[in-house]
Amino acid sequence: MMKQNFSNLSIMSSDKNKSQFIYSDEELIKEFQEGNEDAFVELVNRYKDRLTNFVFRMIGDIEQSEDIVQDTMIKLYQKKHYYREIAKF
Repeated sequence: MMKQNFSNLSIMSSDKNKSQFIYSDEELIKEFQEGNEDAFVELVNRYKDRLTNFVFRMIGDIEQSEDIVQDTMIKLYQKKHYYREIAKF
């Protein structure tokens, strides 16, 4: 188990053959499902900007894009136990 301090989750690995993060998305979602809210915070930090940019390109309104991404993250939080490792997070 990874029950440890998650304050350095975003630190990138120096090994080019490994993922750029210490923990994979799948490891983080598993930790979050087990009650580690720091893992959820890390997932949000990893994806919020990219998702906001993606949504903004589709709808052209930054405030509405941020609202959509926030709603998405809230749904992820509320339905965390529904995630299964059948596809990439």
